[in-house]
Amino acid sequence: MAGRLLARRLFGWLLQALLGLGGILVVATGGLLLWLQSSGGNAWLLAQLLKVAQPDHGSLSVTDLETDLFSSFLLKNLELRDESGKRLVGVEAVEAHYQFGSLPALMVVDRLDIRGVSGDLSWDPDQGVDVARLWELPPDDGSEEPLDRKSTRLNSSHTVISYAVF
Repeated sequence: MAGRLLARRLFGWLLQALLGLGGILVVATGGLLLWLQSSGGNAWLLAQLLKVAQPDHGSLSVTDLETDLFSSFLLKNLELRDESGKRLVGVEAVEAHYQFGSLPALMVVDRLDIRGVSGDLSWDPDQGVDVARLWELPPDDGSEEPLDRKSTRLNSSHTVISYAVF
């Protein structure tokens, strides 16, 4: 009888501890998600994104990220520069509205809005377009025809993609 009573008490304490730990975990996760949606959290996310996306030869900069994590993000003032500092591509804003789907589509983009695209790209027959040289890519196998143009300038005030599945 005493053994059963002790086992019940021990089980009750263990259950309370696990429920308490679970509650702490839920509150901490909720707090983290709320913080990530704040301006401080958005700044931290942007810093992490820029660390991962930096080219091997050149720089990528974005001045601001606004996101609610679950349905939209806005990136402002994107610039891609080569090693000498020449601005290759600039974008005023990229805004995406999305939803998470089930497999095989992990994310469905309902709307991708790209505003103020400009660029000054050069083509070298041996090395390709200069923006592609910023990241180290596998060697070209020669299966694609090279472009005839020596330089390409981009300018688009507004581009919208209304539906995509990734």
